[in-house]
Amino acid sequence: MALFAYYNPSPCAGGRDEHGMCPTSDPVSLGLIATPDQILPYFALTELPPGLPGLVISGVLAATMSTVSSGLSSLVTVAVTDFLLPAGLLDPNDQPELLRASRWLTGACGLVAMVAAMLVSEWGDTIILMDSTMKGVAGGPLLGLFLLGMMSTRATVRSMTMRISRQSALIHVRSLTDP
Repeated sequence: MALFAYYNPSPCAGGRDEHGMCPTSDPVSLGLIATPDQILPYFALTELPPGLPGLVISGVLAATMSTVSSGLSSLVTVAVTDFLLPAGLLDPNDQPELLRASRWLTGACGLVAMVAAMLVSEWGDTIILMDSTMKGVAGGPLLGLFLLGMMSTRATVRSMTMRISRQSALIHVRSLTDP
């Protein structure tokens, strides 16, 4: 929000320049950056004194690595605890085997995340828009599963799997057919 306010001063925001006194300061429309996702590095490099841009960029990278690391750890913990152990694919008493499987799954999930991150730039949308779209697509079926599990005693794993598969397919088909 602060960068939006910096690059769009209130008297000139929204094209309300009645007297031609406000220079445009939007780096995307000026062609200085390609997408709005590049605004923070652009701001750090052009407006901060020497030395601080590196500190800002390294802070952003550290925060990103921390977030991705905790997300991958949570994802693998859920996969091992809720899927692999109940399915009998891993022995719950063999700790080295659990650790090895967790490390392999973390690597695989990390590779999938890296490929997805590389594809994001090719799709043309901003990361925030894609994130909210994916949360919207996954959130509806997951909320339905949660409510079904909480309010019904007859719900089974098979029925829940069929329900989430059907909901996800319908959402995908609708996203392909909507303009």
